[in-house]
Amino acid sequence: MTSTDENLSTDAAPRLRRRPLTGYQNPQEQERRKRAQQRLKEVYSSIPWYKEQGEKDGDLFWKALHDSAVLRD
Repeated sequence: MTSTDENLSTDAAPRLRRRPLTGYQNPQEQERRKRAQQRLKEVYSSIPWYKEQGEKDGDLFWKALHDSAVLRD
């Protein structure tokens, strides 16, 4: 039984090393998200509440809005 447990732990090690760092985004993903945030800003800036929040908090508001969207992609 020990040999099976050892095999499981050694098989899992390479998979764990391949996992990307939490929060890492490649440059293409960062650019795609920036474009999506810009589209949100263009569409929702015509609504007074969103416009006010965008002026108050700047790009952080649009980033938070995009990140909170259920179907953001």
